[in-house]
Order: sequence, then C-alpha cells, then structure tokens
Amino acid sequence: MSTRSIHTSNAYPVYGCIEAGQVLVVGVVYTELLRGTRSEDEFQTLIRDLAPVWFKETTKEVWERAAEILVELQKRGSVIPFADAVIAAHALKGEHALFSADAHFRRVPVFTFMRLRPHD
Repeated sequence: MSTRSIHTSNAYPVYGCIEAGQVLVVGVVYTELLRGTRSEDEFQTLIRDLAPVWFKETTKEVWERAAEILVELQKRGSVIPFADAVIAAHALKGEHALFSADAHFRRVPVFTFMRLRPHD
C-alpha cells in the first residue's frame, strides 16, 4: 500500500508554496495529477495534500485563449497537447507563473515558465 504524497514526490519543490496557499490549480491539472496515482490510498492522500490549493474554473475567455494558442502554434508548424494549451491559457489570462516538468510549455510565448526538476 503506497502512501506517497506530494511531500515525497517530484512535486516537492513547490510543496512550500502549496502550504502557503500560493498555488492555483485548474481542472485539467487536478485531473492529471490524480490520474497519476497508483492506488486508492495514494489518490486519497493526494486529494488531502492538494486541499490548500486554489481551484480555478475554466471560463469562456480561457477556452478562447487556448484555441488562439493552438492556432498560433499550428501556423508556426508546432503542436502541443490540447490540455497543455488550456493550462497555458490559464497562466496567460491570470498572469501567473507556470510550474511544470513538461517542456511543451516552452513553445508558448509570453509567460513565465518555471521548469521543475525532481528533488534530490
């Protein structure tokens, strides 16, 4: 039975921000994080660990910005996953820094991207 949580996972570098209430999560990210769990115990632990984060709903304007991102990138011959476009749109619309281990976000211009590395 796994009891791994964000305290010991690769997300560790941002745990202090989560505890301080400085992290905003959108539905796509929340779902992807929960999908990555390996057991019901880990699933429930992650739900508890993420309880302090702010949850942001996706507005029509964010959906439109996500479409703009996808169209802009397609014109340049670049592609990112749909979910990543939605995440990037949230960051852009809210003027938030984006923390991710996913290099896809480097293709989206004009926002602050903070690359996460596993904690040693």
